Amino acid sequence: IKIKPKDKSKPTAPIILITPPPIDKIAWDKYCLENFGDLSPRTNEAAKSYGDRVKLVASELDCHVVDAFSLLGGDDEGEAESYGKHLEDGLHLSASGNKSLFEGLMDVVTRELPDLAPMEDGEGKYGTSGLPLEGELWKVLCEESKDL
Repeated sequence: IKIKPKDKSKPTAPIILITPPPIDKIAWDKYCLENFGDLSPRTNEAAKSYGDRVKLVASELDCHVVDAFSLLGGDDEGEAESYGKHLEDGLHLSASGNKSLFEGLMDVVTRELPDLAPMEDGEGKYGTSGLPLEGELWKVLCEESKDL
């Protein structure tokens, strides 16, 4: 990967990369056979390898990363029982998978990007750092921008 040097004079938005989650090959193949009549070429090993590349890119670009593969239990020696509960069909995240990924993302944000974390004062309106939890609805903001 060729990377251009960063121009320190230009502000940049923080980037958070997310690795792919583990894959429950048996459950995903079952789903694919039932719905598409064929097996899927996706494997847990390929998801891990792809995730390792994502982490390498994050390191090279000085980005933050959420390791969904590890977070959801993909490193548990290939035991689909440990991570399958986080997958709806063997590939896509279930409610618990989405919750775990959100918690992992918020951990990275609060640890690495505290000014972007939600304010924690009990009501979410005030604080010394972070973003307020309450603000104008997007529809209101869109209407106001028409007047500019």
